[in-house]
Amino acid sequence: MTIFSLFTLLGGLAFFIYGMSQMSQSLERIAGDKMEFYINKLTSNRLLGLLLGCFITVAIQSSIMNP
Repeated sequence: MTIFSLFTLLGGLAFFIYGMSQMSQSLERIAGDKMEFYINKLTSNRLLGLLLGCFITVAIQSSIMNP
């Protein structure tokens, strides 16, 4: 691994973390308290939380695979 590869890896990781931060802030601004209420309600039960996480993961993955 060369120094260029290391800088490329670290730069890509930095862009990824920055993008996740921006997405989180934007989602919080848009949805705010309503989303927090529904997530708390749906995840109060562990099984419902697991199912919700699986559903969201499938929805996100399927939208990426079939644009």
